[in-house]
Amino acid sequence: MAQQIQPWRPSTTSSLESRAEQARAILQCATSPREALEAGKKLIGQWPHAKPADPETYAASIGAVLAQYPFGLVRECVDPRVGLAKHREFPPTVACLTEWLDKRLAWYQAFASHQPRPAIAAPVMPSDPEMAARVASMLTDLAAQLRASAGRSPLEEMISKVASARRLRLEEIARHAGMEAAE
Repeated sequence: MAQQIQPWRPSTTSSLESRAEQARAILQCATSPREALEAGKKLIGQWPHAKPADPETYAASIGAVLAQYPFGLVRECVDPRVGLAKHREFPPTVACLTEWLDKRLAWYQAFASHQPRPAIAAPVMPSDPEMAARVASMLTDLAAQLRASAGRSPLEEMISKVASARRLRLEEIARHAGMEAAE
């Protein structure tokens, strides 16, 4: 039974787990020689001005390189929306194609090797009623001291400054209006 290959789609999610799963799927299937040759012709066709001296040899060389990589990566490479043609103005050499594929392969291998970290459970604190009572008492005393010594909170200070500035501005407007009325 032949394995169904799903078309590659750029990911719209960014979690490490989903990227790792996507990378594993891309790296999963090998590229057959026939698929590599078809992909090579498709890749070369993305540069309309490409006129190699020997088109068949050029396409076969590109196909031979593509055959060494996973099929998901090959499909990404020949996709004009995200592949090699998006980043190059001129037809690729074998070295350029290999460099692009190696970089993307390393990227996918890094994501595919990601293992999620196990969840760390919160530490269980021993139940100590005497300690809980002491902490509660200390916090109550601290709150009382802050209330007694603080006067106004920073929020109250800010509100007071805004109100004072507004009051001064209104007084200035009233004075200015009174001067105009007197003239």
